[in-house]
This record gives sequence, C-alpha cells and structure tokens, in this order.
Amino acid sequence: MFIPTSVKKFSCVLLSVVYILLESVHSSPVASGEDRTLRRTNSVQKRERATWFVTGIGACGNFNVNSDFIIALSIPQYANGANCGKGVTITYNGVTAHATVADECPGCPEGAIDLTEGLFTFLAGSLSVGVIDVEWSFDE
Repeated sequence: MFIPTSVKKFSCVLLSVVYILLESVHSSPVASGEDRTLRRTNSVQKRERATWFVTGIGACGNFNVNSDFIIALSIPQYANGANCGKGVTITYNGVTAHATVADECPGCPEGAIDLTEGLFTFLAGSLSVGVIDVEWSFDE
C-alpha cells in the first residue's frame, strides 16, 4: 500500500505535537543542569523521544516495509542524507535492537527518532504506547 509522503510528514508532525502536549502535562521537574546522558562502554547514548511511522519510499531512496528495522532522523541529524545507511543501536526498558537509518523525520526535534511499526512494536510491545523514551546511538 502506497502512503503519500505528505501523509507520512503529517503523521510525524501530529505525533510530535501530541508528545509535546503530553510532556507538558506529565513531565516532572528536572533539576537545572541535570545531565540525561548515559555513558556506556565507548559510546554515548542519550534518552530521547521515539515515535513510529508508516514506511514507504524513504528519504534515503529505498522502499521500506513496516517490518524493517529502520529509523528516520530529525532534519539536522539526517544531514542531507549523510547518515543514510548507518547502523544504530536502540534500547528501551532493557530491550535492545539494531536498526538502519533510512528516512528523515521533518517533525522530529533534534535527537528524537521515528521507528517503523515493526521496530516500535519490538521495543515497546504495542503501537498504542505512541511515544517512548529510548537510548540510542550510532554504531561504531
């Protein structure tokens, strides 16, 4: 099934708005200067927002299906395609997955990532969760 790019972009923006609204209602105060960075082995991972999207032809030029373990990056991190094909490691609640950068998420703030339905379900157990805070980093 073909999903127009405009629908993909709209859903990404809509999820971003919902996340911001939920975050403002449910967020707990964060101490000034609190570092949300987690150090693991030789790489640095941060807790970042992750949402899910319906795949199709990604910004990197490949046709993807919802069961592919791929992600979309924010505009700054997509870097005009410079990160296409790079591997990433994502962890949520003790579940870790490896994925590939294959798309751009215009509605994602820097650091946030968009996951395919299959990848999101693998990590969170259900799409109904909608938004999760993950730790992720580029593979070395």
